[in-house]
Amino acid sequence: MFFFQPYFVYLHWVNSPFSDVTYPTKYGFRENSVSHFYFNTSDKVTLSGWHVKPRKFEKIFLKNVKSEVKADGSLELNYSELPNAKRVCIYFHGNAGDIKSLGFKKITALEGTHLFTIDYRGFGLSSKKETPSEKGLELDAVAIFTYLTKDLNVDPKKIILIGHSLGSGVATNLAKLLTETQHEYGGLVLVSGYSSVPEASLTYPIIPVLLPLNNFDFIKKNIKYLLSEKFLNEEKLFYLERPCFIVHGLNDYEIKPTMSKSNFFSFIKGLTNRHLTPSNIFNNSFVAPNENEITEPYHSRHFGVFPVKSHFSGEVEGFIWKSNLPKYVNLMWYLELVFAGHNNVQDYELFMHSLNEWLMFNKI
Repeated sequence: MFFFQPYFVYLHWVNSPFSDVTYPTKYGFRENSVSHFYFNTSDKVTLSGWHVKPRKFEKIFLKNVKSEVKADGSLELNYSELPNAKRVCIYFHGNAGDIKSLGFKKITALEGTHLFTIDYRGFGLSSKKETPSEKGLELDAVAIFTYLTKDLNVDPKKIILIGHSLGSGVATNLAKLLTETQHEYGGLVLVSGYSSVPEASLTYPIIPVLLPLNNFDFIKKNIKYLLSEKFLNEEKLFYLERPCFIVHGLNDYEIKPTMSKSNFFSFIKGLTNRHLTPSNIFNNSFVAPNENEITEPYHSRHFGVFPVKSHFSGEVEGFIWKSNLPKYVNLMWYLELVFAGHNNVQDYELFMHSLNEWLMFNKI
């Protein structure tokens, strides 16, 4: 049973035969605005990646590119301006995808933002010698973070970890590992994420293998013990302290938006329980408001919900959930987009505006 699980979870075999990411201009980028490179993990797996330069400063950074092919065939990049970048994002894509998925493209429009995206082992042009696994993807994530901070001298406090769908688990695992090992990073952004792979698998319509089991309480309670790939986002977010931004479309039929809301509450619970007296700690006795009933800002003891309305029609476009702890009000934002689905969240201007504000408030 465990042997076949990675093929259903990662779907890495879907795009691999058709990937041609060595020519980024095929996907709408200007010539030389994206560099394709290879690097190695600690367990000697060779991975493929893109470095997407800031659009606004494209010409400046192109003059500073120096590339050398190392003995192992990977490309060693040396960007003299990269250590001075305003921020550097690492983008972890979803299953059945690769680095050309382009969910990150609008993020590169943020001023002074460099973006690195990688193909995990078994994906795209990365090594096919190993089948993807949660542990393997963790090693891949650590490798690109180490490559940026050690080889390219990027300040870790400038690095934003961004994960979409499956990648939300990769990003969260890396954030938890960095927290445990007392390594710094700038912040965490989760796009269309899940609370855990076992929970998501019971309602995932693309490969509905486990959908019939969703009606059995015993299976629902014990599913995480039956699956080898877990990515326990909700559980791990409880322990994080760095800024976090979560976004989900309410029209997402692949991963339920309620899972991102659970992730939000887990982060808020962790913050509250660590920084308030025992008599004021967060508990599970509250009832979360229904978005359909929120037309004005809503405040509870520990969080607030703010509807975002169109200036022209007055129609609600989204909801922003925040902590009500004064010191931490901007540390965690959860944005719900009323009309967005699973793969088009990044296309909504409200997402980009909110992300930019969150970055400014947290000085990242």
